Amino acid sequence: MTRLVDWASGKLIKVINVSNFLDTETSPKIERCEYLTSYNWFDHPKHPTILVPGSPPLWSPSLSTKRLDEDSGEYFRDPNAARYSRYPIEPIFRALLAIHPDANLSSFDIIGCGSTLGNLLRFCGGIDKDFRFDIDRIGDTVFFIRKESSPTALIPSVCGYGHSFPEAHTMWEPDVKGSASHQRIIQYDFGGLKFLVRSESDGYLKQAVDRNAQLNDAAMANTSEDLPELKETLASEADNYSLLEDLRVSGGPSSTGGPLHIEMRGRRIPQKAIFDLKTRAKETRRPIDMDEVYRRLWVNQTPYFIFAEHFRGSFEPRNIQPMFVSNEISKWEIDREALLKHYQAVIMEILAATRGSATGKLQAIRRGSGSLKIQERIAGDDVLPYDLRSNW
Repeated sequence: MTRLVDWASGKLIKVINVSNFLDTETSPKIERCEYLTSYNWFDHPKHPTILVPGSPPLWSPSLSTKRLDEDSGEYFRDPNAARYSRYPIEPIFRALLAIHPDANLSSFDIIGCGSTLGNLLRFCGGIDKDFRFDIDRIGDTVFFIRKESSPTALIPSVCGYGHSFPEAHTMWEPDVKGSASHQRIIQYDFGGLKFLVRSESDGYLKQAVDRNAQLNDAAMANTSEDLPELKETLASEADNYSLLEDLRVSGGPSSTGGPLHIEMRGRRIPQKAIFDLKTRAKETRRPIDMDEVYRRLWVNQTPYFIFAEHFRGSFEPRNIQPMFVSNEISKWEIDREALLKHYQAVIMEILAATRGSATGKLQAIRRGSGSLKIQERIAGDDVLPYDLRSNW
């Protein structure tokens, strides 16, 4: 468990306990989800570089059994902070304005990521976990900024095949070759608030992109009344498991010094084609925690999940299961109504505390199974450079 004793904070502003919330009649759900932009971190030897819109790795398992070496090496907990510690969330807005120069940034209530929002969901679900994140306000927009013990904090005791498996079954396509990760930015409404969410994508499925293109072509040739039916047809056909080619990921270190460089390369991949993946040893008798999986996919609105079982590092094609899980995520959302009411209430508490703060610079801290504490932040660095802040 991460030790938080070194996490410096100021005056205690609020203590949040889920048990104090009264039940409400609302049933909060994610609505109007839209993919906005994306970027790849590119391994440039001299300066931090992103490719906009970039594209995620293309996926295909081998047609034959493949034995892999166990994970080794060093992996950053937060690749965005590790590659650009100066302003870890700046790439979000450089990528967004590159694609949507007229975007109204002040229209967002919450700007967060899969890590910060996922940790709040775990807190609401009573799951023990130490975490902290910075909270900043620009105008009425509140930012949740992931915060590790240091920008270059590493994942401890790396083991298993969670890295070697995707490295062996995906590749960066020629226009984005040399990339190290793909970051996606989506927007959606939840609980009366407008969210902008960044998350890292494991990859995409080519056939799902082709189907999306077919949908768009068909929409151009039909009236607007036909579009809902076309979307339903696309979704019903999407759980096709033969979405494969033989490809591979590459990656390496990158400089963190100097200003952020932007290159317009790659292509926009629709959200309907994005997947998350997980590996597990067949010897492990414990069933996969699908509640944790759906929680992560719900936050990121990722429609595909690929589960790969192995026996001592040997992956057979029949044990690699791509699944279209949008319907399951929708069911999870309905079944977790009480959890999501608490999640909505916690976010509203944080929002009120931050908007009521004189400095707009706070920090959320939770230790183990304890309360969520909102404290003033001693460090007062700006969350974004001035030219971006002026968009508010």
